[in-house]
Amino acid sequence: MALRRDGTRRAVRLASVVLAGLFFLVLVANVLWVLPSPTSINQPRMPPTVSPFPQFRMGPILHVVTLDPDANLSTRLLMTSLQGIVNREQVELYLGGPKVAGNTSRTLSFLSSRYNVSSAPMTLVGAIDAYANRSNGIVVFDSTRPESIDITTMIAAQQNEILVGSDLVAWLHARTRLPVLFDYASSDWASLDAIAAFDRALRDLYPSSAATLLAILPPDRWAIRDYLVATRTFVFYFPQGALATPFEAAATRRILHATPRGIPILGWFRSPTLTEENSFVQLASGEGKFVVGVQDVPNLSVLTALGRNETRRQASSGAAPLPLEDKTYVVLAVPDGDNVDFAAGRMQELWSEPVR
Repeated sequence: MALRRDGTRRAVRLASVVLAGLFFLVLVANVLWVLPSPTSINQPRMPPTVSPFPQFRMGPILHVVTLDPDANLSTRLLMTSLQGIVNREQVELYLGGPKVAGNTSRTLSFLSSRYNVSSAPMTLVGAIDAYANRSNGIVVFDSTRPESIDITTMIAAQQNEILVGSDLVAWLHARTRLPVLFDYASSDWASLDAIAAFDRALRDLYPSSAATLLAILPPDRWAIRDYLVATRTFVFYFPQGALATPFEAAATRRILHATPRGIPILGWFRSPTLTEENSFVQLASGEGKFVVGVQDVPNLSVLTALGRNETRRQASSGAAPLPLEDKTYVVLAVPDGDNVDFAAGRMQELWSEPVR
């Protein structure tokens, strides 16, 4: 028994040390990394009456392509970039499959019953054959340079190109006869590190990007890239919080300050130390921006085309509040809805449980 108590005490002490370390990292991130924001006098501001989210026009039929569960990142980027190019003009492509937030089949059924959306299955190759002519060519990311995925996402969006890795470029060219218009590995971008690459993107690519949107997204996250391509959103990624270097924190601030106040920042970031959310939200708030947590919800270019003109109001119960009794009550915390991944994923699962 004594040995068991000693082990419990050691575990409690270890947990206390870890918790204290996390609090210390938060303090370091807040005090050292987050510097006062530059003056916002000359910084552009999005008018409060303008919606930052563009609405795309629904097509007569939604073609549903189910991605293989084992599809690699190159395949997923190919399809999301093609989807963004197609749906920007008219919403016609919907991607199904696992490894995303929410159930794509259940969502499709909801769209059908709620908005009378007509759909039909289509193979991946069939979609490429049908829609490749909407693209001007192929852009290739460098799998050894993670930052190249966000850079080439922007290039694909602005030049109407399909994004793939080197493993699929020969096959895609042979099937579609589309030319390779940009290859990151053989371009002059390849000599730049991540910070220099995004600094250049801010100069060269941001002027042709959406003025009302910004995105931060880890390179391995693919689900929302259809929307980033369709909207031509500027997307970047640096580590945040305690693990971000001063140079990465400064690069993040440069991007936030160069973009208008009042706009949303889509996406999310890796959070290994739990300091990342607090640090980035403070940076964004200091630049007058709000964060919309979403990185794993697919088909945003489809979902944002529907239900935009509906207004929902919560009716008052009208009943007088009951006096509290002398007992213990259970308090339920309701999220404010800014985390789209949670709303589309775990919340939808809880809502669908029969026991509820």
